[in-house]
Amino acid sequence: MIHDFFTDLANHIKPMINRLKHKIRIKNGLLDEIKLSYKEIYGKVDSVSKTISQQYHLPLINEDENGFITLYFARVLKTYQLPIKTLIVCTTGVGTSELLKAKIEKKFPELDVMNVVATKNLDQFLKNYPATELVLSTIKLKQSLPVNSLLVSAMLTADDQRRIQQKIEEINHDE
Repeated sequence: MIHDFFTDLANHIKPMINRLKHKIRIKNGLLDEIKLSYKEIYGKVDSVSKTISQQYHLPLINEDENGFITLYFARVLKTYQLPIKTLIVCTTGVGTSELLKAKIEKKFPELDVMNVVATKNLDQFLKNYPATELVLSTIKLKQSLPVNSLLVSAMLTADDQRRIQQKIEEINHDE
């Protein structure tokens, strides 16, 4: 897959350089959406493209082309994103929590639910598994955690799902 990324990117860049040299501009109809959805990636592509244009004495790479290039990077980053190591915490660690685990695994394949633990075992689990990135708890936790955490219903409501998705995006954005 990574080989495909480089091949696809090179196959875009070769004709792009030709277009730039001959002042041919292709309109990117998705540009506004790309800038909004992939703001950070687009910003980096834009910055690097300016440096490359100067360093190799090329015409300035325009924002439409930067938008197209952004999509190549967005695709490869999405493809190689590692699952988020997740822990589910509840009062006892059984019953409804196992149902919650099944629901979460089905709805959020980007989460790797490592275990379901009782509140009393949380600190020990986090010490033993420092790679934990997210804790989903069905009860309000008294202690502050060294990882991202969310309070969710054991029934996994639509609002819980929305908040979990937001948290996933936050975690992936921080990486």
